[in-house]
Amino acid sequence: MMSGKAAAADVECLRTIRDQRLYKAKSERWGDFCAGHIGASKTQVDRLIRQLEEFGPQFFELTTVTRISPETYRLIAPHVSEQGVRLDGETIPIAQEHGARVSAAVAALRRRVEPAPKPRLPKAGKLPHEFIYAVVSVDLETLIDNFKEVESLTADERREIGSLLLGLQSQTIRLDVDW
Repeated sequence: MMSGKAAAADVECLRTIRDQRLYKAKSERWGDFCAGHIGASKTQVDRLIRQLEEFGPQFFELTTVTRISPETYRLIAPHVSEQGVRLDGETIPIAQEHGARVSAAVAALRRRVEPAPKPRLPKAGKLPHEFIYAVVSVDLETLIDNFKEVESLTADERREIGSLLLGLQSQTIRLDVDW
């Protein structure tokens, strides 16, 4: 648990260094400071800072006990507190000595709250027109909903999404779809 608290404290220090521009004493640019003095890319460090801001120190404590992605943490976050992980009325402390129980609790919570996977179009074979239209419509509606989160992405992530959208645009032009 101490390493999780230390990791959260380290990220908090990095956030202070970035926000108060204290890195300028060592490097002119934040990215250069991250690479030269932290040993990580600006993107990686900014992602850790965003995780601290979004999830708080409990996320870092939990990652020292069990493997958990930010996506999974978002799903189970209401069940995580400073005291531990709550499952069926019991709170399991986030500590190495409880690692197996914490991992089992996270897995159980994930199964309970994880949305069912959406059906995907098979790659081969002919499918009815109505089915293809329904799946593409649902996927595009989900994509539009997800764009509400774009502000939290880094510049590199936004550029990557831009490239993917250009690919989508070229496919729609090929299919003669009006925008």
